[in-house]
Amino acid sequence: MRPMLAGLTLPLEYQSALQSWQSESRERKLALKSDDTQPLARGFFAYASDPNADGDDSDSLLLEDWWGNAEPGRNQQMMDMYGLSQRENIYLADGLVDKAVAAVKYGLEVIAPSSYVKTTMADYIPNPVNIFMDVDGKRIDPIGETSFLKRTGIVLGQGLVGYAIMGAGVLAVLSVTPKITERTFEIVEQAAVGTLEIAEQVVTKGWKLVTLKGIRTGSTMRSR
Repeated sequence: MRPMLAGLTLPLEYQSALQSWQSESRERKLALKSDDTQPLARGFFAYASDPNADGDDSDSLLLEDWWGNAEPGRNQQMMDMYGLSQRENIYLADGLVDKAVAAVKYGLEVIAPSSYVKTTMADYIPNPVNIFMDVDGKRIDPIGETSFLKRTGIVLGQGLVGYAIMGAGVLAVLSVTPKITERTFEIVEQAAVGTLEIAEQVVTKGWKLVTLKGIRTGSTMRSR
């Protein structure tokens, strides 16, 4: 059987393995902070080859039946379940930096789900900029069409329209950025000038008080 060229949704077992690997990596990194003799975090393939890290390859995930199985097309429900697990990592993370990193990873997961293997130009269009949906509100998947022309039309439509929307968004941001940057510099400049003026006034008044006190002290001494 020839391998298909359609996008593939990875099985739930694979996604569960990804979550377990991420949990192990998080625990190892935390352990290293208090004890540098603890094992380092490892890559996913190393984890999949020996999940228990005991040197026994009999538990290797590569030997499982589901490892080579994937569902043709987009199974949005399965992808959303994995995305929710990534959002949970934000709450599990310790510290502001780790939470920010987890939030970035979740954002990237929403844009480009790692549980979906992309193949066509339409697969690279994030859901937030996809406008092609069926009557149930689900994203139209070319894999469900038996007609070559319809499949091609969906791929081209989703791809070209999606890239056009993203391109327009980038142009809009670029057009606004100079104004925002200029205004930001103006605010910073005004704040700096205002701070310097206040500092100058404080120093001037302080010098006047010191000078006036010196004059009064000198006059008192002369009068004595």
